[in-house]
Amino acid sequence: MPAILKSRRGIIGISAAVVAVIVAIVVVVLLRRGDAYRTIQIYQLDGQAEVTRQSSRIDPYVNMMLESGDYVRTFEESYLYLKMDEDKYMLAEPQTRFTLTATGTPADSRTRIDLELGAVVNHITQPLSEKSSYEVTTPNSTMAVRGTSFRVYVWFDEEGISHTLLQVFEGVVEVHLIYPDGSQSEEARQFAAGQTASVWGSDVTSDYDYVEDEIDYFSLDIPVLEFLKIGIGHSVDREDYDITIPDVDEIIRLKQTYFDVTFTVDGRPFGTQSVLFDNRAHAPSLMPSERGHWDFDFDTAIRENTEISWVTE
Repeated sequence: MPAILKSRRGIIGISAAVVAVIVAIVVVVLLRRGDAYRTIQIYQLDGQAEVTRQSSRIDPYVNMMLESGDYVRTFEESYLYLKMDEDKYMLAEPQTRFTLTATGTPADSRTRIDLELGAVVNHITQPLSEKSSYEVTTPNSTMAVRGTSFRVYVWFDEEGISHTLLQVFEGVVEVHLIYPDGSQSEEARQFAAGQTASVWGSDVTSDYDYVEDEIDYFSLDIPVLEFLKIGIGHSVDREDYDITIPDVDEIIRLKQTYFDVTFTVDGRPFGTQSVLFDNRAHAPSLMPSERGHWDFDFDTAIRENTEISWVTE
């Protein structure tokens, strides 16, 4: 056999061996990475949103996979739906801004939502493992959960004071205050299903504004209520929820209902208005008499058929 052929075969043999080693290493790496692979998928988008990834702006789309570190924002009348690890669901409401951090494995996951503005609803349908964590952090507080359903809403008032509203639908949420220097309160407060808490924060300190034991579900938009049904439907024990699917359906029905507002003078009809649930009536442009007033606070939201009487002064 010519020497050159022996040389080529030797080279080929060495190359094949090197390739085999590289393939083995790649397989091991991929397997290890496969263990650490987490899926963060946009499964529904109603309206417009934007994803910023390493200074690049991306128009998100259905089935798009988000990455840890992505900055996400939704626009007016827009809703973004995420599914993580097959057992975590999140809804970003209109005009919401947040940064998503997701590391670890599905069995050892660490998820953090840094909510800058707006509202997110979270459903963790399976209890987290001991090594897993799921947090929503706002400018003045952080919420940690083991497996629960809750909503967090952030806004700023005219004086620049940050406000965080927490509404717990199922399970328990543990809250730490975050102070202006970035430190957290040593004491944590826990809030269970049906409870709501408000936190405020300035450039001086942070504290609780109020705590209540009743959630106003009528204040939630219809897409949020529909998303709430997803959490209830995927729950291991629906009885742990503060509300049932039939209750949610009834609230949705009412929110789409118009009610009659009847104006009367001396018991006789003067005029009527048709007002959508939770909206407000307005005083008729014509007054029944020169002196008098309507016996009603027109800042009141209409939630049933209402009669308003004229009172003569």
